[in-house]
Amino acid sequence: MKNLLIATAALCLFAAPALADCAGSHVVDRCLVGVWHYQSGGSAEWMVRNIHQAHVTGISHNQLVITFRPDGSFATDPVNITADVHSNSSDTHGTGHTEGAARGTWSAAGGRFTLCADPSSIHTTVSVVVHGRTITVPAGDTAARPHATAYTCNATAMVTTQPIAGHEPIVTRYVRGR
Repeated sequence: MKNLLIATAALCLFAAPALADCAGSHVVDRCLVGVWHYQSGGSAEWMVRNIHQAHVTGISHNQLVITFRPDGSFATDPVNITADVHSNSSDTHGTGHTEGAARGTWSAAGGRFTLCADPSSIHTTVSVVVHGRTITVPAGDTAARPHATAYTCNATAMVTTQPIAGHEPIVTRYVRGR
């Protein structure tokens, strides 16, 4: 009987899926597991309130969705965001367009989750129209670095808070998807 228990325990131990590593952690918060839909806030709304050298208008985007899986992996649905920016000090204006998606691993502990995006999964470009000329560049490599964010989570909602030195934090609200 003892050998059967040891064999069963060993089988369970080795058969359990390994959690993905993100920034040296394998810890996940089960509250975050699932599909989350953007509800309000975020960096676009933050820019409207806090970037005083320019006036940001016409922000539009598709449904922003992120899925946290119990194995420690995550993926976003494709993102498509546009915005108009007008300089407050000159007649310069531009239209920005960002498209992208990401996948990778995540971990969570102590009220902070960390996203570790797979650099090969990040497909983001930024296009800006200035004086009728379109300039398109790939996003920088900062998206590929681990990104930690404070959060709160319950059965139906998640709120992330990203401090910004000298300004109010970027607060983003999500609702749990079905």
